[in-house]
Amino acid sequence: MSNDNEPTTFEEACERYIEYRTRFERLEIDFDEFQQSSLNYEQELEIQLKELDCQKHRLQQDLFIERTQNEQYRDRSEQTIKQHDKHFDQMQEELNACKHLKDKLTHYIRELEQTNDDLERSK
Repeated sequence: MSNDNEPTTFEEACERYIEYRTRFERLEIDFDEFQQSSLNYEQELEIQLKELDCQKHRLQQDLFIERTQNEQYRDRSEQTIKQHDKHFDQMQEELNACKHLKDKLTHYIRELEQTNDDLERSK
């Protein structure tokens, strides 16, 4: 009982061997090329990873600097607002004191005018 795939003569066996050997060599070349391209790709990815790590580190530093500056600006802004509020309160107190003094002087002038009128009537 003979299988259809099995060579029947020595020459067929040699041909089949050569065919398989050729296929093996092509596969081996393809595999070597695949390994080399995989290695190249891995190296490229490693380079990209290093570049991205450097970029990430640089961006983290920039972010830290920006946050620090933002905090400084916020502190300065709050300090300026407090100073302006304090100055505004002082000016408001001065205005109130001036209004009070004006009211006193107006009242005093009225009293003087009244006294003057009284003196003129008494003459």
